Amino acid sequence: MGMPQFLSFRQIANIFVLLFACNVICEQIAAQTLETNLTPNPWTGNLSVSLNSNAEKWNNENHSFSNDYLFGLKRPIGNHALDFSITSSKDLKGERKYEWVNVSTGHTTPTKSLSKVLDLKLKTSLTAPLNEDKRKNETLVSQLTLSPTLSFKLEELGFSGVTLAYRPFVRQNFHQYTVSAEGKSNTERSIRQRLALGFSITDNLSLDFDGSYQRNYTYQGTATDSYALDESISYSFTPAFSCSLGHSNDGSVLAADGRTSNIEFSNIRTSMYYASADFTF
Repeated sequence: MGMPQFLSFRQIANIFVLLFACNVICEQIAAQTLETNLTPNPWTGNLSVSLNSNAEKWNNENHSFSNDYLFGLKRPIGNHALDFSITSSKDLKGERKYEWVNVSTGHTTPTKSLSKVLDLKLKTSLTAPLNEDKRKNETLVSQLTLSPTLSFKLEELGFSGVTLAYRPFVRQNFHQYTVSAEGKSNTERSIRQRLALGFSITDNLSLDFDGSYQRNYTYQGTATDSYALDESISYSFTPAFSCSLGHSNDGSVLAADGRTSNIEFSNIRTSMYYASADFTF
């Protein structure tokens, strides 16, 4: 199962740096907490429900069909924001098992204008797995993610109704063991590059395109690359209710031979088609 993970001097130093940064953040937002507490019901919530299916025939053993849920709460504290979310999923074929997936909490900084056309904000989040496979097979304890967002104000350049954002992240995983119960190397760290492009067709209708490239490092130092593509169309019936239809595909960047590109827009087994409804309250 691999050697248990003990904290190295470098990891301990990183933890102290993180705690110091958290303390600085807390001090920055503490002065704004009283003002927020005086605001009636400062909490906002969201619920997302989606149906997901691949392109395999219904009676094919490889057909996948599931119902996914996300519930989130957000509380502004001055210009900062704290959030909490929990995700779950129900398999609609086979055992039809319902399971919790993740629970996460995070902090988002105020948006900072870097230039006339560029804004920056930073989110730090801590995620704990609720999924049995992640906890028992991979022995995953938690994930710490640092994700800045660079938003380009394209309207300043004459592109009205077009949004462009660069959303990379660095994620550190914490496992009890370096190798899973199945003998596979666990991923210690991930670095992702992500671009999101959106088009507002009308005040209610929008198109969104999302692409990411991710490099994963195991505890043994082995690196693997993966990609993800997503396209969706959304319609907002009200400011608090919207629906989306979309397609996504992801996988390894390289094929099994280690040389040929494996990047595909769609694939009958790995492509997922989804319909979702989002509620804000």
